[in-house]
Amino acid sequence: MNNDDLKRIQKVVKGEIAASEQRLRKEISASEKRVIGEIGTFMEDHLFPMIEEKADKTDIDRIESKLDKVIDTSIDHENRLKDIEHVSVVAHELKFKRSK
Repeated sequence: MNNDDLKRIQKVVKGEIAASEQRLRKEISASEKRVIGEIGTFMEDHLFPMIEEKADKTDIDRIESKLDKVIDTSIDHENRLKDIEHVSVVAHELKFKRSK
């Protein structure tokens, strides 16, 4: 086995790893969407009716406010991460680390 053979094998392995990584990303994304949908359905079908049954208006407003704050914080963190990933130095480092 010579150096060219090793380079061809390396290229094939890298291609397989990249394809596997893409499939995993798609599966994780689909799973994430499914789980979030199921959580929302559970909350609407079970949790919210129980809360409305047992709580008064101020409790409901307080819980809704907390949920809104958590959702807004999560979205804000996602946007910050996307912004950070697009900084040229960070993007270069991520690309370098992902290529290993």
